[in-house]
Amino acid sequence: MNFLASLLSTLVAAVVIYFTGRAFGLFTSPQPDLVMVAKQNSVYSDVITFTKQDDGSYTADFQLAIKNQGNLTLNANDGFWHTYVVTDASVTPLTATGEASHQRGVISYPIYPGYIVDIDGSQYHLVIKKDDVPSEGLPYFFATDYGFFPRSTHFNQKTGQVNKLTIGILRFKVLGP
Repeated sequence: MNFLASLLSTLVAAVVIYFTGRAFGLFTSPQPDLVMVAKQNSVYSDVITFTKQDDGSYTADFQLAIKNQGNLTLNANDGFWHTYVVTDASVTPLTATGEASHQRGVISYPIYPGYIVDIDGSQYHLVIKKDDVPSEGLPYFFATDYGFFPRSTHFNQKTGQVNKLTIGILRFKVLGP
């Protein structure tokens, strides 16, 4: 009887230590955690801001960058970035074959924990014409040696197409009346 009580108390203590350690990140391996950000006017943000123009349209000029919120460096060439936005092909030449709104490219530089790295230097110029309703934002995801980011990203196993409802969104903000 004493043996069973001792075994049970040891098991309960192990479970408590394990879940407490997991809550504080003690039993998890280091991972990168990537998010897309926009660089506008030399400032990085998780929102792309559109400003009203004289003709009633709204425009946004920005670059895309990757932020590593994790605790492990993502090495150069350890993955790809993907965005879905309709742009001028001369501005964004890295387009996936057969998908006009899908841009992708290799992550060319290491991204250290807490750092932000510009993707490729491409300038995006998006226009919302007068009376058009802007979309929610710019969809994106990362495919890396550590998995997909955001982690919610899912693919159709038969077609290989990404489910756009499961990927990240770089939100749009429209300034002006």
